[in-house]
Amino acid sequence: MIGDTIRSARTIEQRRTFLEELQYFMNKSEAEQAIRLRGRLPDLEEFWQYRIGTSAVRVVLALNSYCNDLDDVPPEVLKDADYCSLLDLTNINICAVNDLLSVKKELAQGAVENLVAILFASTGSTALASHGIMEIVRASKIRFDAKAKQFLQRYAFEDDAAHVARRLVEGCKFYSTGNLDWRYVLSCIFRKLTGTHH
Repeated sequence: MIGDTIRSARTIEQRRTFLEELQYFMNKSEAEQAIRLRGRLPDLEEFWQYRIGTSAVRVVLALNSYCNDLDDVPPEVLKDADYCSLLDLTNINICAVNDLLSVKKELAQGAVENLVAILFASTGSTALASHGIMEIVRASKIRFDAKAKQFLQRYAFEDDAAHVARRLVEGCKFYSTGNLDWRYVLSCIFRKLTGTHH
C-alpha cells in the first residue's frame, strides 16, 4: 500500500531517495547487530554511527515533501546542505528523546543499546546521563534554528522556493513535536489499559 502510493505520487528521483533511505536503514541495522553480537556496549561515537540509521527517522523524513503536500520541490532545495543538516538534527533530536523516554522499557527487555545506558557507562550517574541527553536535545534545537534561518534566507526572494522551504522546515518541527505528542498519547492509552498510574 505504501509502495503503490509513493509510486503514484512521487517522481522517480523522490522514489529513489526513499529507496536509498530504506537501504541506509537496513545497512545500519546490520551494523547495530554486529556491534550487539560483540557482547559489549558501544561507545558514544559507535552508537551515533548506527543509531541515526536504525531509528528509521530518515526514512520518514524522505517523505517530508509528500506529507506536506509539496508536489514540485526543486531538487536543489532537497539537496541543499542546510536542509540536509536540518534532517540530521531532527533525527538526532527524535533519537535522543526516544531513548530518554523508553530507557526503562528497553532495559527491562534486555536492550542496553540506549543513549542513557551508554552515557551512564561513561559517567556512572543516571542524573548525568539524563542531563547529557537533554544537552544533546538543547544543542540540536539551537543548531536547527540557526540552520533553518540560513536555509530560509537562501530562498527568501524566490516566491515558490520560499514557500517550499518554509513548509519543509515546518515539517521537521512537526516530526519532532509530533514524536513527543504521540509518545504521550501512547503512554496514556497504556496506563488506561493496564490501570497503572506511573
